[in-house]
Amino acid sequence: MGNGDRIGLILLAGFLGAVYFFVFGESGLIERARLVREHEALRQRIEVLGDENSALRERYEKYKRGELLREEANRAGYIEDGERMVFIRSGGATGTTDTSKTVDSAGTLIEPSHLRILWIVVSILSLLYYFARRTRAEEG
Repeated sequence: MGNGDRIGLILLAGFLGAVYFFVFGESGLIERARLVREHEALRQRIEVLGDENSALRERYEKYKRGELLREEANRAGYIEDGERMVFIRSGGATGTTDTSKTVDSAGTLIEPSHLRILWIVVSILSLLYYFARRTRAEEG
């Protein structure tokens, strides 16, 4: 193996590794994009809960002033001291999605782990092609 072959192999392996770490790694571009989407979804959820909280506080104040009947206040969500209430939410009602997956142009979900595996396979195939080409060049 000549000096040029070693440099080419080191450059190829370095490039493939750099792409893996900076794009597909735990702190790579794909993970950061997922975190941005998750942050935005959580921020929107916090806004919705804040609006719901202020509406409940407003209804509570109306109940305190006597503007609402007790049954109306209970339907509005007011819970008196010592009472217990159970909330049951279905998965579709919350509007949350699994943000650990990326969406490709066709709209289907692709898990980042699958993309990592795909890149590893492409990298191995690239290295095998490099060695096969070098072996053919040495024989010919």
